[in-house]
Amino acid sequence: MKALHIFILSALLMALAITNLSATPSGDEPLFVDNDGDGDRSQAEPTSVGIMSRFLAQKPRGMMTCNKYPRVCRAAGSPGPDCCERKCVNVMWDRFNCGKCDMKFLNLFFMLSIVMALVAITLSAITSEKSDHPLGNSQMAASFRGAGGFPTQGFRPFLTCDKQPEICSMKGLFCCNRRCVDLKTEQFNCGRCGKTCNYSSICCEGKCVSPLFDENHCGGCNNSCGKGSSCVYGMCNYA
Repeated sequence: MKALHIFILSALLMALAITNLSATPSGDEPLFVDNDGDGDRSQAEPTSVGIMSRFLAQKPRGMMTCNKYPRVCRAAGSPGPDCCERKCVNVMWDRFNCGKCDMKFLNLFFMLSIVMALVAITLSAITSEKSDHPLGNSQMAASFRGAGGFPTQGFRPFLTCDKQPEICSMKGLFCCNRRCVDLKTEQFNCGRCGKTCNYSSICCEGKCVSPLFDENHCGGCNNSCGKGSSCVYGMCNYA
């Protein structure tokens, strides 16, 4: 199960990386081609917003270079009124310049924070799956008290003992399936590890008994009916 969580996490990381790379704008493309030097550049530069608008209408572009021609970002048809990294964008909704220019690293930091949160959730889920069956109230209370010098502030519902069997040194506790259990009352390890009582029985003194009809455990463990009485559906019949 741990390998499956690691595989899912790796796939998520790859998906985030591919999404970020595919959404990155392509390389800069100059808006004007300078073939004749600085002298001809002044002739190629538009002298009015109207001319620039017609130029944009003839050659629509997703991102316009604006480091040399900042007025292009204010022309009709421009992708946005703000010039960021030689491109016309709108900082109100541009994912790489959200609010102001050069916000890509903030977005990457936000994505990294999400990934770290997912890693923490995955690790906590792996830890919580170490037990196949939940403990009863009595075993859970015993685990809260701690054993073998382990602190109680962890508030763990069970104590693992596969590598530290000494934590089951409390009287009456044994290590079964990586956790400390009381073989006298444990429903899934009644009397010995792996012995499970059926749905209509409970574990009392290491034996599976029926609380509905057992005269010594009528309605619950050690609830014995008096002499001459019988247990009927969990109640002692004194008739």
